[in-house]
Amino acid sequence: SYSDGGPTYIDANYEGPGITCNSGETWNTQLYFLRVINGAGYKGGGAYISNSSPYIAACTFSHCKAMYGGGMYIEGGHPLIASFFKNNKAEQAGGGIYAHGGAEIEMFYTSIRNCSAETGGGMFLSDTTVNLEYAEIKLNNASSAGGGIYAFDSDINLKESDFYKNFGYRGGGIYGSECTLIETGSQFSDNGAYYLGGGLYFDYSAITMDGTSFVHNKATQGGGLFVSHGTLQMTHCGMVSNGAYIGGGAVIKADLAELSACAFSQNQSHANGAGLLSAGEQVFIDGCMFTQNNAQTTAGAIFYGGPSSTEVTNSIFCANTPNNFDGQEVATLSYNDGTTFMESCPECPGDVDGDGDIDMDDLIALLESIGATGAHPADVDGNGIVDYDDLVELAQSLGGSC
Repeated sequence: SYSDGGPTYIDANYEGPGITCNSGETWNTQLYFLRVINGAGYKGGGAYISNSSPYIAACTFSHCKAMYGGGMYIEGGHPLIASFFKNNKAEQAGGGIYAHGGAEIEMFYTSIRNCSAETGGGMFLSDTTVNLEYAEIKLNNASSAGGGIYAFDSDINLKESDFYKNFGYRGGGIYGSECTLIETGSQFSDNGAYYLGGGLYFDYSAITMDGTSFVHNKATQGGGLFVSHGTLQMTHCGMVSNGAYIGGGAVIKADLAELSACAFSQNQSHANGAGLLSAGEQVFIDGCMFTQNNAQTTAGAIFYGGPSSTEVTNSIFCANTPNNFDGQEVATLSYNDGTTFMESCPECPGDVDGDGDIDMDDLIALLESIGATGAHPADVDGNGIVDYDDLVELAQSLGGSC
């Protein structure tokens, strides 16, 4: 190791992992400001952690390689990680991190970018519980499944994290099977999959999402997400400008799916639901908006496939082309009197309180709504999230009227 007056560098010269913790280390073992480079190993190029729980903060693992876990290999234990992983590679799984064996991982303010593997370009999780908060998972690649994260038989708690430009055959952002996902306030943007689920792919899993946004993701099926079997609950989520051959915004084939106060806007597909392909056993959609979704052939808003039952209540449909609904005879779709259909969408963005004027009351209402996602009147630019771009756009319209 060496230091140039700043962080301490550990250059392993591809002779082994830079860091090894396999003696039952606890959070009292604290590693700070290390730069691990050129690590190599069968398990763990940058770090090998077995049945240990070190605290690793403000460290960087880069240009490391392994068969499993290019940046870090974790087996069991309860490590706490707040560090950076970049330009690492695994021949098989976990370009950035590989974790299994009942590991329980706490990860905060962690960045995993430009890592690659056959499976799980950024992370590979099996029989693992991970709390991942305020993370960025960007520019990772898997030739098989899980460009950002691959997870099997694992529990994922995800909060306010950013998945950007990850790519895989299935699940560009995340691939999960037989998992539990609890997600709050994260964004999936510009991720891609050759086949299923540009942003997310999950099967046989229990998924709960609140305030999640999917923007500009692409796949052959399910540009934003693809969910098969299991259960899905989505609240205050935004599905904006995603694209796929079928199911531009999402493909939902869950056993039970419940969508509430979500927005599907400006998604595109060749056929079968630019906004949503609904083919789950039971799909309930309440208080959602489907606006300006475009399919080249059938069902701009929702295509219902079967055998399935889709029930829509208290929702808004406007300017979806070529039509709002289409489907198969073996499937059913129903909607209640509280559902509204309009040929064109309202042309008064900025009138947050709906009083016909754009004034300081609207500005105050927008400020109180910063961070809100889904179908929200303060989302002036219609991208699925209320943010400071909406504030700028509203400010430019102050004094106007509808």
